[in-house]
Amino acid sequence: MKTKMKFLKSIIFAVIISATSIAILDSCEVLDDVLYAVNEPKCTGCKKCLSVCPQDAISIVNGKAVINKEECIGCGRCLSACYEKAIYAIPDSE
Repeated sequence: MKTKMKFLKSIIFAVIISATSIAILDSCEVLDDVLYAVNEPKCTGCKKCLSVCPQDAISIVNGKAVINKEECIGCGRCLSACYEKAIYAIPDSE
């Protein structure tokens, strides 16, 4: 019974954290000086980043995410969605 309670508490905690993250992401500011790129070896092609990008700036090419720098607005939603930590910030000047 204790194991089930610990498991349920973990799930509830995860849901609360996820809901908080979604609320923060929904109110994110566009950062003109930051864009994002993909570390291809880390990318598993799970497509989670695609579903959160408000600009549709991400596509899958050869099973890996690719971020279109021209379309990216720097909101960071893809960074937060990537559990593999394959997405990273780069200065816009690159």
